[in-house]
Amino acid sequence: MENRHMEAKGDTLANATTNMDILQADIETTNNNFIYKDGTGALHTVANSGEAMAFTDITCDSVTASDMTVGRVVIVGASGLLTDDAALLYDAANNILQSDNFGSPTDTDTYINFPGSNQISFYQNALKCYAFTLNEFDIMYSADNTKYGYITIASTGLMTIASENCEGIKILPKNGLLQVDYIIRALDTSGLQLQNDGAKGININDDDTVTLHADLDIYTVAYTDYSGTSIVVGWAATPTVKIYYKKIGDTVYIWYQITGTGDGTTVSFTVPYNLKAGININMATGALQDNGSNVAVGSASLNAGSNVVTLYKSAIAAWVTTGNRNVNGMLIYEAA
Repeated sequence: MENRHMEAKGDTLANATTNMDILQADIETTNNNFIYKDGTGALHTVANSGEAMAFTDITCDSVTASDMTVGRVVIVGASGLLTDDAALLYDAANNILQSDNFGSPTDTDTYINFPGSNQISFYQNALKCYAFTLNEFDIMYSADNTKYGYITIASTGLMTIASENCEGIKILPKNGLLQVDYIIRALDTSGLQLQNDGAKGININDDDTVTLHADLDIYTVAYTDYSGTSIVVGWAATPTVKIYYKKIGDTVYIWYQITGTGDGTTVSFTVPYNLKAGININMATGALQDNGSNVAVGSASLNAGSNVVTLYKSAIAAWVTTGNRNVNGMLIYEAA
């Protein structure tokens, strides 16, 4: 009987203690103080004065800081103080981190800046080196932000690459495909110049003429040996054949020299491109030799749509069927 009375008394005291804890918490909360209970069950009060709480972990559903602004990124400052700044924002709806500047953690003079609408600037050593706008990329390198060049893309898709306040634009080799570097320069008094690193180049002059350096060449197909490919008719055995060509655009240049023993009255050879349709051409040859006799000049004929050049020693005389036969000359025609 006495044991039951003591257990009931103990329960009553425990409930009373719990109720006192709740009452104390209510009272302190009403007075704008924070109440917490440590591992021994002792109650502690943290007042507005900033008394520290020695917690290892705090778990809660949410924490609201009344002095921070919605949309700003929380920054951990000195001694773990949490703050925010209007210059560092986070757009949660679009998952975008926003700031006027983004820089290197190890180099404060290297950073990206967003100065305004549709603009991006890149800084290195505190100097602006690149700048983007909506349709223009500027290349800059000076303390006063002088623009040295730019790339623009028009609404038509036309890309413009230009130099400004500098010597020119240098095009470097890629994977060894170019043998020299090239520099494009705008000349003050003589037009535009395309120049390689050996100062050899092309000038587009103000008077609408083009000047080519003496050591340079222009071609679509370079000077090429066609001797072993051409089909040669009119010689016995194996004549000595020299046929070369060069192509610039659609214009073809042919140089030929064939010597040997004649065989038959038809003399011809093939060239690498057919003549353009619309007209047949006849051109004078160089000096010829027929059956050992010199002929002052003959003719070379090439018909439209064909690549067979037929040679005549004159307009009326036929070739002698044998003897030494030598031909040489040059052809110029428009390829199909």
